[in-house]
Amino acid sequence: SPRVISKLVDFYKNLPIPFDTIFTTENLNKIDKSAKVGSNAVNWLFAIPSYKLSAPNDESDKELKPLFHFIEKRCETEATFVESFREKIKNGDIDREDTVAIYKHANVFWISETKVPKHAIRTLGNIVKYPERLKKPTKEDTLSVIESYCFMNLDFYLEAITYFEIGLRYEYGNDPQNLKNELGTITRSIYAFATNNNINTCFEALLIEYKKILTDLVGKTGFRDLARFIDINELENADLSESLDDRKYTQLKRWRNGKDVPSNERLAMFLDRIDEYANVDSGYVLKMAFRIALGVDKLVGKIVSDTAFDNCEPHEVEAIIKKVLSEIPTYYESNITDFLNAKKAG
Repeated sequence: SPRVISKLVDFYKNLPIPFDTIFTTENLNKIDKSAKVGSNAVNWLFAIPSYKLSAPNDESDKELKPLFHFIEKRCETEATFVESFREKIKNGDIDREDTVAIYKHANVFWISETKVPKHAIRTLGNIVKYPERLKKPTKEDTLSVIESYCFMNLDFYLEAITYFEIGLRYEYGNDPQNLKNELGTITRSIYAFATNNNINTCFEALLIEYKKILTDLVGKTGFRDLARFIDINELENADLSESLDDRKYTQLKRWRNGKDVPSNERLAMFLDRIDEYANVDSGYVLKMAFRIALGVDKLVGKIVSDTAFDNCEPHEVEAIIKKVLSEIPTYYESNITDFLNAKKAG
């Protein structure tokens, strides 16, 4: 209750941490509301103050404000939507067994609060109206459902990733006009992975972008040049007929193909060594970019695994996921316009 939350805030203000500026009464009320209605929003809302609490004292979070603002707004909307839905069931306005009425209520949220295309929302509506089609679905039915699912599942991530990149680019001195006219590196990488069949993973796509940056800094840089900075032990991929450099190159190739990908610690060591070589300090920005790329690859693998149906192939599902991911420039362009307009409005 609000009274309990107020007491909690008063109690934690006595601790030697900046609790009063992080876990505000307003934020805790939002978390409490989200938890009560069983919304997923509570996890995201809790993550924001948790991040601020764990961030180093000298680390500004200005670049994360667009992301945090998006998460808070989306979560608040989601919590309000779930709360109103439960209220309608409680009042008898919606029968919890009436899937068509439930869909109509959810439809308003998807259309007004997301960038999920209308055809994907209509697909869900057709399933709800004619559920018998899914008893013996054709391949076309199955793939259509999977596409609708992917648009709805990935919408939040595409929003969050582009807002993260917009915040970074704005705070690190990019000209606003340049922000609008040119996609960011992470957005470009995801788009390249989604549209170029020669790129195996999002991680590989970002490595290709990074090679271009390094070429500008230190001269022509290839995958073999990058591989030299991998820390590899004597037993790893042990083929004694190969030189250490060849084994490092083999390891990088495996990473590019999504095999035994690096831990956060190993990735950080790899990137720090390249920074040292290039005489630059990328800080946490580059590490976060690569962690996002690995996260996208993991998400792709999970969706392919979760949609392992008898009447369609994994490569068909992957093609659908890439189709959805290829929409990321649309997300970036829409969000950068909204962001810059908000900045002008003050």
